[in-house]
Amino acid sequence: MGRLTVVAVKPLLVYAAPIEGASIAAALPVHRFTELGVGMARAAMNLTRALFLGPPPPLVIGFGFAGAYPASEVELAVGDGCLVSREVFADEGVETGGGFLDLAKLGLADAAELLADARATRAAATALGVPVVAGATVASCSGTDVRAAALVKRARAQVETMEGAAVALVCARFGVPWIELRVVSNRCGEREQAGFDIARARAKLGELVPKLVGLELV
Repeated sequence: MGRLTVVAVKPLLVYAAPIEGASIAAALPVHRFTELGVGMARAAMNLTRALFLGPPPPLVIGFGFAGAYPASEVELAVGDGCLVSREVFADEGVETGGGFLDLAKLGLADAAELLADARATRAAATALGVPVVAGATVASCSGTDVRAAALVKRARAQVETMEGAAVALVCARFGVPWIELRVVSNRCGEREQAGFDIARARAKLGELVPKLVGLELV
């Protein structure tokens, strides 16, 4: 697909589920929001449609919940915010007896790593006082310690989502820079020990997103 010509309009803010962003969008009516739906296919489809139907944005800002991987390079607690500097499609490929082969290793796609806009990511992280981490995007979330550990090793990631890499890929294809803000809603691994706190994560997003849109990132 071709590159979109960027004009001087506001960034486009995108989120997956209503619980992540509907109330924030209602509170910030002068900003552009799009609800993508949960999962990679819905996120890619609805972001592509938003980019075609509206004026091309100078920046796409994705935000929402994430799971935090245990024993990763940056330890995040439930309720913590972070900026994601890179995304990978962490479970697209083939599981073999010798290990996991992603689509790039199979010769079916380009390298899976997708990079956020570095300058805007650093500026946002500094202003919000949150760490910069790596993300893994999955079709099936980690509900066991074994799967969580495997994804940490494979993706070298600190957080897990179901849409991040899809948003990043659409932005890359259309030449639109992107950044990604996440708040930890749970720990990845055994669900009985995940410590889900959606209310806390939602409140933190409500605190961070208005600060983020007030920054001069473009």
